[in-house]
Amino acid sequence: MLLACAVDRNYVELAGVMLRSCHLNGNIPDVEFLVLGDGLSRKDKRNIEIAAARTVTFIDMTDEMIGKVRGLRTTSYWSRATYGRLILPELLDGKHKRLVYLDADTIVKHDISHLFALSMADALMAAVPIKPQDFLEKRNHALGRESLTPYFNAGVLVVDVEKWNIEKLTKKAFELLATNQFDFLDQDVLNVLATDRLISLDWRWNAQKEIDYSSAVIVHFIHDKPNTLVCQHPEKNTFLAYRDETPWANRPLLTKRDKFIRTLKHSAKKRWKKLSSLWHG
Repeated sequence: MLLACAVDRNYVELAGVMLRSCHLNGNIPDVEFLVLGDGLSRKDKRNIEIAAARTVTFIDMTDEMIGKVRGLRTTSYWSRATYGRLILPELLDGKHKRLVYLDADTIVKHDISHLFALSMADALMAAVPIKPQDFLEKRNHALGRESLTPYFNAGVLVVDVEKWNIEKLTKKAFELLATNQFDFLDQDVLNVLATDRLISLDWRWNAQKEIDYSSAVIVHFIHDKPNTLVCQHPEKNTFLAYRDETPWANRPLLTKRDKFIRTLKHSAKKRWKKLSSLWHG
């Protein structure tokens, strides 16, 4: 059994805290933790493993993997590591039947063993559908689907790895990305692939915009991240309590200036890549 995430260096701290919460609360002592990393240093990996309090398997994004995502849209918060969700099932071919994927900006508050025992039947994925009707209809219109087709947030996923690889869906996913402009990148693609093949999970498994989080199993910080000063999320203190047990316990929370610098660096990298492709094109 396997639980995985995909991150670059900007999300190392969040990934470490997320895995810490999984270890403490998830009731999954025999589940392997795996991190697909884009440019992680030895120190990054060591800190994540210390936080997780168990062995973590690391896979570095190779030139071949990076080649698959080169040219695809990214932002300062949606890095190329976000496409790791589409690569991971292919990497696991023949090794694992099921993948439970959690975004780094989540925390686990209660038992998640259900996700590893869930019967997938003929479904390809299990995830939590998004609730707002207007957003649902807008996304489905953009994807050419029936207006009431469930559309899920991809921060918490259960994937049938065997079905995925039999149908060569990593290849299909990148073909879709190469020929279409998706507003929500890999999340849109995952929804397309899972059309009519989704098990809908209760909101508690990917709680995002709730008033009361007391029943939430997995909390997802979809906007301001809990390691920033600007975050006002009701579960920020829960995150910080787990963080206090990790190598980032005494690290200052990120400021608006840090966010601005990060955005600036991302823009500079994109401009450099564009210039480089022109010079070599």
